[in-house]
Amino acid sequence: MAEHGVGLTLAGLTKTYRSSVALDGIDLTVAPGEFMTLLGPSGSGKTTTLNLVAGFIEPDSGDIVMGGAPLVGVPPHKRDIGVVFQNYALFPHMKVDANVAFPLKQRGMSKADIAKSVTDMLAIVGLEGYGDRYPRELSGGQQQRVALARALVFNPKLLLLDEPLGALDKRLRETLQIEIKRIHRELGVTFVFVTHDQEEALAMSDRIAVFNQGRIEQVGPVDSLYESPQTLFVAKFLGDSNVVEGALSEEDGIRYLVDGSRRFVAPAGGDPGPLAAMVVRPERMRLIDPAASTVGATENCLSGRVSEVIYLGSRRRVVVDIGTRTFLVDGSASGIAPEAGSNVLLAWSPDDARLVPADPAAELAAQRSS
Repeated sequence: MAEHGVGLTLAGLTKTYRSSVALDGIDLTVAPGEFMTLLGPSGSGKTTTLNLVAGFIEPDSGDIVMGGAPLVGVPPHKRDIGVVFQNYALFPHMKVDANVAFPLKQRGMSKADIAKSVTDMLAIVGLEGYGDRYPRELSGGQQQRVALARALVFNPKLLLLDEPLGALDKRLRETLQIEIKRIHRELGVTFVFVTHDQEEALAMSDRIAVFNQGRIEQVGPVDSLYESPQTLFVAKFLGDSNVVEGALSEEDGIRYLVDGSRRFVAPAGGDPGPLAAMVVRPERMRLIDPAASTVGATENCLSGRVSEVIYLGSRRRVVVDIGTRTFLVDGSASGIAPEAGSNVLLAWSPDDARLVPADPAAELAAQRSS
C-alpha cells in the first residue's frame, strides 16, 4: 500500500455542454494524503470536476496536475487513479476475490502476488472470508466495501469517490463513513470525495470545497466553513442558518443591521458591503422565558411564539414565529423547554453572528429601486 498520497492541482478548469456552463474556472489544490470533499447541490459542477480528474471527459481549458505530472490528454487507464461509484459497478458474474483482483490482472501481476494483495485488501475493508461470494450474496454496504477494495488494491496515487454512500440507508451510511475515514488514515492515499450531503461532508472531510453553479464558493477546513462562511450560499447550504438581511449603519461606534423597523447589533469586523446578511446558527441562539429578565445588554432580542417543537432524539429543534418570519433554534442548548404555542424571547450575542454579503438578487433589486 501507498505510504502517502500525491497532491492534486486544478487550475482554471472550464467545461461547457452546448450552451450550459458546467465549470467556470475552477481552481483547487489538494494536499498529499488529504481527504478533500467536493460539496454542492445537483448540477453545481462537482461530479464534472471528478470526471475531469478521472479522465472520463476532457476540459475545454485549464490544467490538471497530479504529483507534478500533467493529466490533461492522458487516458484514464494510465492515470493511476482509483474510482468508486455510487452504483458499485461490480461484475455480477465474478466472485468477490475476482472482482478485487481484476485491476491487478490487467496490470499483469503474478497469481501469488494477486492472491496476497486481494487477501490483504479484503482484510482492510473488513471482508475477510467473503472472497468466495458473488456480489448478489452481499448487502449493499458489503458491495460498496468490495468496490472500495477494488479501487485501492492496485495502490493508486489518488482515490475518487462519487457519492459512494448515496444509495445506502442512514445507519449503514454513517457506519461506512467511519470505515472510509479509518481506511483513509490507514493507507494515507489522497481522497477526493463528492457528495451533496452536508452532514456527510462535515463528518468525513479534512477540507471542503463548496460548489455552486460551476464555481467554488469557498474552500477550507470543516470548522472554518461552518463557523465563518464567506457567502450567504455557504452559510445556508452547510448546516442550518438563521439569516437577517438589511442595510448596515453605524452609531456611536456600534454597527447595526437595519431590517425594516427592526435594528440589530451587528458583529464587528469585515466589510460585506452596504447591504449585508447576518447569519446565526441555531445553536448560537437562546430561548428565554419572557418573565425572566436575563437578556444581556448588548444581545439582540426578539419576541416570538413557538410554532413547532421537532424532536430528533439527541436534540430538539424549536421553530419560533416572530410574525414576519420564523427562526430555527437548538432547544437542547436553551435553559427552558417550551411547548408549541408558548411565548418566548429569542436572544443572541453579536459575537455569535457572522456578516456576509447580501443575496445578489436582493442587492440588485435595491440598486434598481434607488
